[in-house]
Amino acid sequence: MLKIVAFLLLIYFVFAAFHVGRRVYIGRELAHNVASFSYPADNPDKRILIVGDSLAVGTGAMRAEDTIAGRIHQDFPRAEIINISQNGAEMKEIAEELNQVSGRFDLVVITGGANDIIHFRNLGKAKSDAELMVKNAKAKSDQAVWLVSGNIGLAPIWPWPLGQIYTYKTRKYHAEFRSVAEENGVKFVNLFMERNEDIFERDPQRYYAPDGLHPSGHGYGVWYEKIKLN
Repeated sequence: MLKIVAFLLLIYFVFAAFHVGRRVYIGRELAHNVASFSYPADNPDKRILIVGDSLAVGTGAMRAEDTIAGRIHQDFPRAEIINISQNGAEMKEIAEELNQVSGRFDLVVITGGANDIIHFRNLGKAKSDAELMVKNAKAKSDQAVWLVSGNIGLAPIWPWPLGQIYTYKTRKYHAEFRSVAEENGVKFVNLFMERNEDIFERDPQRYYAPDGLHPSGHGYGVWYEKIKLN
């Protein structure tokens, strides 16, 4: 009996590894096919800086106008939008990017922290990087907005038990990141939802990209509405 159970577990984990590997490959292809949306307006009435990871790049959306940066442009067509986001960036890298930007902005929009969670970064180090990141953002603008991610553990890419582990980690890290934002005067956009209230969970084919990790254009639309509420 033990041999049968061990064999079945081996089959399951081989299948799970194949599933994750296939989704990761799709995600890399999506990342290669998208570029951060910026808009160099003539005589702009506002300057907006967007910095962060693949969520600010818009990986997963099929059209630039469906990304967070693209939606900001639709609402503020006369604003200059500078987007220096990079796929795969962790908060330490985002903080460094912010430090290298010159000038002042009317608004800074940050997406950061999801990769720190996915890569199992130490929470203490992640929190320290978050503090530096938001302080650098506040040095560029009096108005800064920060979003991390949704409930990473609910993403279709993860087989059991990774999904449960990532939900626990996302919940824990979001709580710490929120406290960092509040202490530094940055607006924290809460995208985390439990399974029974998460709209992405109810219709994953609509709200997730084909890699099962990034949002689709519809998913970014849901998140952008939450940004606007802040």
